[in-house]
Amino acid sequence: RRFKCFAGSAVLRHHVGTYAEASPGDAVTLFSSAGLLEISVSRGDASQLLSVSRGDAVNLVFEGIILPEPTSR
Repeated sequence: RRFKCFAGSAVLRHHVGTYAEASPGDAVTLFSSAGLLEISVSRGDASQLLSVSRGDAVNLVFEGIILPEPTSR
């Protein structure tokens, strides 16, 4: 399923299966062998280039899914 990843100052739309599929400087997402989502800049520093650090919020928006409005509790 296609998705956009919002992380730091960036919106990542390019998803790859392996690091080798990314061109140098490309900001990408990929799933690790453990099934975790990884955010990377090929041959670069994602933390610096995307203004994101460990523990920062990351949001995924999947295409074709409409979520209900949040309710107050």
